[in-house]
Amino acid sequence: MNGYPHEHLNLWRHINAAADAAATLAALVRFRVTDRELTYTLRFRQQYQLVDLLHTFAYNARRAIEIADDYKAGVQQHAESITLVGFDETHVNLGIGDDAQPLTDKSLWWVLNRIVHSRELLVHEREDAEVGHRGRIKMYQTPVVFSVRSDFDRGDVQHFVRFERLIEAFLALTEKFEEALHAAGFEVRLYQ
Repeated sequence: MNGYPHEHLNLWRHINAAADAAATLAALVRFRVTDRELTYTLRFRQQYQLVDLLHTFAYNARRAIEIADDYKAGVQQHAESITLVGFDETHVNLGIGDDAQPLTDKSLWWVLNRIVHSRELLVHEREDAEVGHRGRIKMYQTPVVFSVRSDFDRGDVQHFVRFERLIEAFLALTEKFEEALHAAGFEVRLYQ
């Protein structure tokens, strides 16, 4: 890639950094662990990793969108139009007996900015129970959503977002990113 102006490489670098973080986020949020497994003790470390990955993802995704918009107008506008409510789901139930929490209906761009400027970012797990062999109850913990509160928010307002929906919204920008990369002189297909 020698010979490309610096900003061209930044576009490529931020898209890839966001995609790498998204891939790891997807793997961690699909990790379902029971309280009867030794790996259960790692779930708190994984929560910290999820928070760090969310920050890495949001920063790089936002920079990729900003830089891509310089090469192909409309990328940021498209990110502002992608809402994070999917499949008519407006609330998420996190556990047995818990009240359902409202999912944010804001855009990808809005959520990325909230994460970048977050004052509080929490991972919330869904708790499920399963009756196993001989009536033994297993409790499962699966990270499902995160809540974010930023310096843009007043009071204790928290915005709940499904991890997988955030990743899907980012991936919905693939065609726009490829167009911007093409305009920048890169002939590539992302995520192949």
